[in-house]
Amino acid sequence: MPDFDQLTPREAADRLFDHVARAQSAGDTAQIAQFAPMALQAYALLQGDLDADARLHIGLIHEAVGDRAGVAAEADTILRASATHLFGLDLRMRAAEM
Repeated sequence: MPDFDQLTPREAADRLFDHVARAQSAGDTAQIAQFAPMALQAYALLQGDLDADARLHIGLIHEAVGDRAGVAAEADTILRASATHLFGLDLRMRAAEM
């Protein structure tokens, strides 16, 4: 794990997301359970600085922990800003599949 004191808040959030994504790819549910809450908290600290990419990451973290409502909420937020944004449409599809 990187030294989070040397990273910007966005970099720290993205690193935690990457860790969750790698754990999901490996099927490591223990790592997902450990790092998903930290990643979500790191993105929450960014508050108004959440672009579509960050919202996609949040939605994918929610998917990793089985939170369909969280995935759908991020899809809706992205699509409110841009009705045809691919990230929002992707998350909407993932939520429907859940």
